[in-house]
Amino acid sequence: FHKAYAFLDEYREKELQDLVERSRTARDPNEKKELEREAQRLRGRAQRERKRVLRQNLKSNARKEEIARVSQGKRPFYVGRSALKRMELEKEFEELKKEGRLQRYLMKRRKKQERKDKRFLPAGRIAGEERTAKTVSTPRVKR
Repeated sequence: FHKAYAFLDEYREKELQDLVERSRTARDPNEKKELEREAQRLRGRAQRERKRVLRQNLKSNARKEEIARVSQGKRPFYVGRSALKRMELEKEFEELKKEGRLQRYLMKRRKKQERKDKRFLPAGRIAGEERTAKTVSTPRVKR
């Protein structure tokens, strides 16, 4: 299916280039903002498609390797979601390292995690009162 309609990817890429060019030359700020939003939507769609293809390739390669192992007389082992996710992350890290963007990616992930962790730390003292950290609680149900 995807091989037969591969020309659509080229068409979408041309459309994205056209949108970027139109957003550069647009004079109306509202129109420019709308064109940039549409271009961002197309970029996100292309990125999701690349991830889907990568995931599908990893899955099919794992299946082929497993079939080869079974044909050699080994016991079958089915790759689960967590293993696929780990393989996907390893592949992504390899690509980032090859492009030289791994350090920046890891720094952003670390900062994001620090922001998440900071929410649950106790806040400082304000006017003699000690504030506590936000806690996740379940709503009370009246009976």
